Amino acid sequence: MISKIVKTMERAVLASCEVIRPFAMGSRSLGDVSVKADETLLTAVDKMSEDVGKVILRDAFPDIPFIGEEGGQSGANARYEFWYDPLDGTAPFVIGTPTSTVICALYDNIECVLKAVVIAEPAYQRVWSAIRGQGSYFRVADIPKQKRVVWPGDLGRGTGVFCDFTQGFKRDKGVRQIFSDHQALVLTTQLAANTRLLLLGSNGAHQAYVADGRDKVAGGITTAMGGPWDAAGALLVMEAGGAAKAFSMDKSILSERNPLNPKSYDILVYGNSPQTTETLTDYLKQAILEAVE
Repeated sequence: MISKIVKTMERAVLASCEVIRPFAMGSRSLGDVSVKADETLLTAVDKMSEDVGKVILRDAFPDIPFIGEEGGQSGANARYEFWYDPLDGTAPFVIGTPTSTVICALYDNIECVLKAVVIAEPAYQRVWSAIRGQGSYFRVADIPKQKRVVWPGDLGRGTGVFCDFTQGFKRDKGVRQIFSDHQALVLTTQLAANTRLLLLGSNGAHQAYVADGRDKVAGGITTAMGGPWDAAGALLVMEAGGAAKAFSMDKSILSERNPLNPKSYDILVYGNSPQTTETLTDYLKQAILEAVE
């Protein structure tokens, strides 16, 4: 059952990629770009991509509710629900950087965990997927799926760590600023001093690249979660042999949560090993304390 659903999820994200690609390559004009309540950007392409994915998923599985980042929600309460981010990384997309992704996740409302995730890159048609308990996989075009494992090295000055920051970002439709600009500054300073800091602007890409086992890519921290889809790649990382920790945050106080339940938290830390994840968590905690002081 889940495998069948994932095949449809792959079809949906690839259809969204086909919508996005002409705009990403500059052959079609983006038109107006607006700013949402959470300070992130929105284009007409976001909505076009979501509509295409929604039709494919709802036609195949009408009993599974669909929850899209751009407001495309349908279906009554059920055991499973689809989460859909039709264009993760709109800011880099707008300036022509080919690092944006499309994210589709399947969430289990009874177990309260991610059941499956598919992340695709419009620019290169690369697709990463994982089903809980069945490993992490990669494919491109017609090449068969290949199992992926995380890079086996140690965290250090020469290893890459991804971070996602949006200045002034606020969750819950612009109500809660989880991570202050000062805290972000302290954390980036710490990471830049101890690792090779990478900022691609797409949580989907960050998490997929760690799961993919890219050379000297060790982990990442997500602090700007527009919705649970922004942490869905945690399943990719964990199924590739990596580790993750998650936290809700209230007035600079962190409370640990289950990383496979993105509905329950605000910040995700992930790495190629438990040790990497713990070290990145320490950097996060130090940044919060120093910024408060």
